[in-house]
Amino acid sequence: MKRTRTALLLAFALAPATLRGEPCSSATYAQLNEKLFGHLAFLSDSARADRAIAGGILLALGGLCVGLGSLILADGTADSPEATIIGYTALGSGAALGLLSLPVFVIPSAEERTFAAYQRYVGQSEHEITTRYERGEHDFRDLAEFRRRGRIAGGGIAIALGAGSILFSGSIYGAALIGSGLAGLFIPTKAENAWNAFLREKERHDEP
Repeated sequence: MKRTRTALLLAFALAPATLRGEPCSSATYAQLNEKLFGHLAFLSDSARADRAIAGGILLALGGLCVGLGSLILADGTADSPEATIIGYTALGSGAALGLLSLPVFVIPSAEERTFAAYQRYVGQSEHEITTRYERGEHDFRDLAEFRRRGRIAGGGIAIALGAGSILFSGSIYGAALIGSGLAGLFIPTKAENAWNAFLREKERHDEP
């Protein structure tokens, strides 16, 4: 009986940690860190590109408004108060759009900040590798949840504005707002898709 019990204890001690329900090895966490790095780097690069495009569009629209306003004001508007108002309005709108583009260019997105924070988790010891994975996974999950809530909130607001536009003014643009709101409610963001892909990879990695 004692020999049997000793053999069972020895077999349990030699069994893989994942089969015993114990924490994964540092090598396993290192592999999961590679997957985390890939997803977070992709999201950061994609968000940076989207931010540059959005800022460029705002800046271009601002320049267009300023140019249009300057042309109107330069086209002999002394006898046309309406044209003067339109010209200065266009100039003001262009300046406002240009100012709005500045924070878009300067302020990093949530994806960029999450990736930057993950890169600061460094170290080669087993504890440091494990900590990097746990913190990175936590931040990744929070990012996906943040984008999910923003998507749902934005979709709900768009639907409400669209419905109000149709009810009170009969505007056909309300239907477009409702359509964009429905898309926001049902189409996941890049961060959500990346998080779900990571979870699937993690499940496959955990399979014996």
